[in-house]
Amino acid sequence: MMQEEIFGPVLPIVTVSDMDEAIRFVNEREKPLALYIFCSDKTAVKKMINETTSGGVTVNDVMMHYTLSSLPFGGVGQSGMGSYHGKHTFDRLSHMRACLVRSLGMESFNQARYPPQDRQRARRVRMALRSPMIDFSKRTFVWAVSATVIAFGLFITLLVILLIASGLNCTC
Repeated sequence: MMQEEIFGPVLPIVTVSDMDEAIRFVNEREKPLALYIFCSDKTAVKKMINETTSGGVTVNDVMMHYTLSSLPFGGVGQSGMGSYHGKHTFDRLSHMRACLVRSLGMESFNQARYPPQDRQRARRVRMALRSPMIDFSKRTFVWAVSATVIAFGLFITLLVILLIASGLNCTC
């Protein structure tokens, strides 16, 4: 018994002296399709889950894992590969095709990546690569902070006007 997977009304129960023996028992064999843990100690359950490998884990129950279509059911290693059940079966057996559809409206900006390359096109590419994309100067920073403060002030002013116009009294 327990030399191969059991699909039937037989549920072997293995008694062990402690948690470490249970973990050793599981890890010394092929990875099981399902691991059933009956325990009220959450730390022990976490330890068992973290230190073993199996297709699935069910704690304090036997059949609920298989009956919930929101949970994948499947093995790892000799007990099977993949996860099946409900939508997981569809995802496993379907090919997710990647599609990129671009507009050609701004394609003139991409001419530098197409051959033939001439001197003028190469010069434009070199110039674009040399010029910084972001200006980190102090003047730019001061301008950005000032614009943010002004925008925030306008936003608060607009909120106050809307509150007054709607008849609500704002006592700030």
